[in-house]
Amino acid sequence: MIDIASRRQLIQMLMELAEGSLARDRFEAQRPRSKDLAVREVAGQAWLLFEDLRQQTRTGRYRLARDDRRDVERWILFLESEREYRWPALPRWARIIGFVPSILTFGLLWRPYRFWFERQGDFRVWPFRDRRELHEARATRPSRRSHRLE
Repeated sequence: MIDIASRRQLIQMLMELAEGSLARDRFEAQRPRSKDLAVREVAGQAWLLFEDLRQQTRTGRYRLARDDRRDVERWILFLESEREYRWPALPRWARIIGFVPSILTFGLLWRPYRFWFERQGDFRVWPFRDRRELHEARATRPSRRSHRLE
């Protein structure tokens, strides 16, 4: 299921995050809640880009690294492409149940899952499944929008 309105809202928030004008608390309060797996999974990855001990925006020396900005740009491209999200997604209950054990094991609990997940497609171009999809999306990107976040 593709939720265009939620994808557009998330695209705007991702652009603000990359520019350094979006704080974690506002992201959490305003991020779209949708049944669209792309929205849920991309928002989850975006949340990881915020620093744990800071509520402020990612500006100055706290600005997102170039690789992180490139990731955000790719996520935006995926959301714009209106493709169905085809990576496996853990149900919410599994994430909740695994949270505390993951902390207690310093993330080792999720290692087998991550190992398996990263072999379901080309993880380097996530949320696209492979480079072909990424190149197709770039080739068909509407010229009305350009999200170069470098």
